[in-house]
Amino acid sequence: MLNKIKGLMESEEKIKEIHDKLSSHNENLNKQNEIIQTMHSEVSNIKTNLNNFHNDSSEHISQLKNELEGIKDVKTQIHSELDDLKLLKTQIKQQLVSELTRDFKTELQANVERIKTDVKSYNDLKQSLQAITGKIEQVKSEMDKFNKIASNIKEKDFTLEKHEKKLKDFSNEKYELLKKIDALEKLVGKERRRR
Repeated sequence: MLNKIKGLMESEEKIKEIHDKLSSHNENLNKQNEIIQTMHSEVSNIKTNLNNFHNDSSEHISQLKNELEGIKDVKTQIHSELDDLKLLKTQIKQQLVSELTRDFKTELQANVERIKTDVKSYNDLKQSLQAITGKIEQVKSEMDKFNKIASNIKEKDFTLEKHEKKLKDFSNEKYELLKKIDALEKLVGKERRRR
């Protein structure tokens, strides 16, 4: 009987020990359950944050894609504008060269025509002067002849009035010719100075 009581007491101690262990274990389980719940809550928060981040990221990525498309469109437009500017620059350059060349040719042609006209005028004047010089030489020759004849004839061989009239005519003609020579020399001088 003592053995039974002793066995019961031992059993009771073991039960108490088991009960204490179970209580301790139960406390640990409760603590772990609280920890798990806290972790679950944190995981839920993290999941929510990740979902929000994903949504925000998707929206940002969509906006970035739209902006990139816009940038591509702008880049294409800029390339097109640059090509147009290059073409316009080439056209303006060609037009400017063409206009300058045309103006230069026109001015050069006008100058050449003026020079041709001046040369023709000069040659005409030169011929006129040569012709006048020839006539003056003839007049001088005639005057020399007349002077020779006049020095050899006597006063009584002709009437004074008749010969006076001739001399006056010769003198007038000589005066007119000298005036013409003077005018021509002035004209030639002006032409030479102008050149």
